[in-house]
Amino acid sequence: MDTSKEYIKMCEKAEEIQKFKKDNPIYQCKPGDFFKENTPTGGIIVFQVSDIMPNTAYDDVKWIERKLIWLPRQDQLREMMLPDLTDPFGVKKICKFVLDRMPTIALCIHSWEQVLLLIIMEENYHKIWKGEDWVERNDS
Repeated sequence: MDTSKEYIKMCEKAEEIQKFKKDNPIYQCKPGDFFKENTPTGGIIVFQVSDIMPNTAYDDVKWIERKLIWLPRQDQLREMMLPDLTDPFGVKKICKFVLDRMPTIALCIHSWEQVLLLIIMEENYHKIWKGEDWVERNDS
């Protein structure tokens, strides 16, 4: 699971992904979810929700109120990919995405979570990552 500063920033700036988590009951806060939280001293904590945490500590309302940033795992990201009956696991889509962007993608992407997030943001929301923020894709 990618918990790098870059992936955290990508997730934090991906407002559509955060909204997706909040708006879909199937993605309610549950064990296995990763979140980033700012500390009162200005630091950050990355944690994984576990079975032993009290349900009230990280229920849906609390994680929204606490302004936690959801860090989706690979399996959660794959579920958000646009469906393709000819490529049910997204393997062709992922390979094509990476190969079309070589060698530049190799210099800036360091995990499968980052690759999958790039695909989702581009396909679903027509945005590309510019290192600091997501911007509208210019198709011209």
